[in-house]
Amino acid sequence: MPLRIFKSHQFFLALLLIASFVFLSYVSLVIFRDFPLCMDEHGFSFQAHLFAKGHLYKEVSANEWPLADRWMIFDKNRIFSHYPPGFPMVLAIGVLLGIPGLVNPFLSVMTLFFIYKIVTTFVRPFIALGIVLLVATNSYFIGYGASYFSQSLALTLVTMGLYLYRSYELSPQSNTAIALGLIIGFCVLVRQVDALCLFLITGSGVIFSSISNKRWSHLVYIISFSLLGVLILGFYFSLLTGKFCLCTSQVWDRDCPFLHRSAGNFWQNISLVISKYCQTFQVITVFLVRQKFMINLGIPFLMLAVGGLYSKIDKYFHYRCFICLLVFIILYGFEPYDDWSQYGERYYYPTLGAMAVLAAFALDRLGNTLPRYLLSLIFAVSIGCQLINVKRDLGFYSKRFSFEETIIKDLHHHCPENSVVIIDYPSYEWWQVAPGFVSWVDFHKNFIPSESRLFVFNRPEADAVIKTHPQYTVCEYELTSTFHVAKKL
Repeated sequence: MPLRIFKSHQFFLALLLIASFVFLSYVSLVIFRDFPLCMDEHGFSFQAHLFAKGHLYKEVSANEWPLADRWMIFDKNRIFSHYPPGFPMVLAIGVLLGIPGLVNPFLSVMTLFFIYKIVTTFVRPFIALGIVLLVATNSYFIGYGASYFSQSLALTLVTMGLYLYRSYELSPQSNTAIALGLIIGFCVLVRQVDALCLFLITGSGVIFSSISNKRWSHLVYIISFSLLGVLILGFYFSLLTGKFCLCTSQVWDRDCPFLHRSAGNFWQNISLVISKYCQTFQVITVFLVRQKFMINLGIPFLMLAVGGLYSKIDKYFHYRCFICLLVFIILYGFEPYDDWSQYGERYYYPTLGAMAVLAAFALDRLGNTLPRYLLSLIFAVSIGCQLINVKRDLGFYSKRFSFEETIIKDLHHHCPENSVVIIDYPSYEWWQVAPGFVSWVDFHKNFIPSESRLFVFNRPEADAVIKTHPQYTVCEYELTSTFHVAKKL
């Protein structure tokens, strides 16, 4: 009996999941310093700490407006993150437990589990284990899986949605429809565009099936729970902004992707949104897909995913997985941002589970065509190529986080507690030697983990904050002083 357990696929899956969690935790806590590097991550962490304390926003005085960091909103003497509440709610659990850095590694392991569950409904278990290993050793997966980005939760939800849709295909049960509706509804609270993609890919399939087979209750479950997520999101933002909305464009200086603030009516809004979309889609999408998605995904993984399109395992599901990627690319044409991809293109990251299914189809086809030893060799080379990329990228990440950690320690040494720190704009030489994806703005992070130091950009901002905090002293910190540190690294 014990020998049979050690030979079971479930045993090897458990080993893979445990090993993946341990490694991702190491990357998160040691290499990434359990630290939200960029301002997006800081925004999620800031709101998670607020939620953990039972607050929706931080009350401040009118003079403290300079303390609103990038991607934060100062409105009516309140500071809050402009992001939706879903991921900060989950991250808050980690904050309460004292392990926020382990939240995304745990979510990533859940993703691997549901990838295995989907794939085993189509192919043999050992092929599914191979795909899990291929994903777990992918640099793209490791980077986001150890970060503070919300994309890890979005990937988990999209992958769970695909699994539930597949389960519904095999056995259309009410519980499955309810669960899928809840997943889509919660995804609305995490990333609105991702939720729309998930609804179009999976929810619409259940709706059409329900109409064809007159399972009206299933139709109601999908639509009602999806709309419930929309209503909760609108209510959340209404508590913050005073207006029912699905994004914070009313009090922020950027437009919601689907709402143009210059529009006077519904049809004018449609016209302006389409016009803006057409201007940005071609240039931005080609750039993101070619340079920041395909390259970071890795050649072996990409080739297998493409090969999966020609699979004959299932008549429709492989097309649905491809459409998953296509829908994300099309809808994220509304987000014309191409300036940050530290771990790879984050907008398309939630499609990784769908691409893993396609890769499994291709791997299974190869397994039925090639001798076992040749398939093993090809797979080993693929894993080897990915591990080389992981080693390269982790070295790069380590250098970047070491640089930031050194600057923070130097800043704390230079500016004592109870300081209002003015972060200067660094010199050209500093920018030349600083590691990639390090920005001077990233050192302007207030309130998290403490309020012992408050950060501003100039003297007028410091003078405004001092009016509320007269016990603080002004300290000017020159980032250029760390030029020698950057040069050594």
